[in-house]
Amino acid sequence: MKLHTLVCCLGLALIVLLISTHGGYYFQNTFAANTKAVASAGVSSITNKNPVITSTVHSVNQHEINLKLRYAHFLSIPISIINNAHQVKVIVNYTASTSNAPILNKTVNAIMKVYALNGTLIKISSFPKGFVATRSGSEQLATTIKDNKIQQLTAVVQFMTEDKLQPLSNPITVKLVFGQKIGSRL
Repeated sequence: MKLHTLVCCLGLALIVLLISTHGGYYFQNTFAANTKAVASAGVSSITNKNPVITSTVHSVNQHEINLKLRYAHFLSIPISIINNAHQVKVIVNYTASTSNAPILNKTVNAIMKVYALNGTLIKISSFPKGFVATRSGSEQLATTIKDNKIQQLTAVVQFMTEDKLQPLSNPITVKLVFGQKIGSRL
């Protein structure tokens, strides 16, 4: 996402410079066409025919892996070294796209972002060394929330590249109230 934003901003700066320098209708229309193309989902590269204005945007297909929620909870930790600690746990089932064989049997990662009711990011959890993606399976992410005043939160789970920079799956968003369990662990 950061690369996409940087490329768009740099492209916009170049376009503005060229429009102000050359002042042409052609440059304005070219910019509008590129803007629409960049905004379109699934576009992996854009190259303008004009040799002066050329931009390329690389992205990872956001649906290489399909996630479905299997189980989630927001509960007290019964035996805890940390007094009044709560646990957020999300288990997702996944299926890797058969058209994207390069990710099969490769190390990927998953992140879970936990947000307070007001949208403030509380915590980010992931696998320290990632895990090997197979055709299908399930993964569990869990984290401890030390602030027992938090009674409602939202957890967002998404599979990412091993370096945690590019999304590989759809995000799963789960809104939880303290004491709540959703789904089945089995």
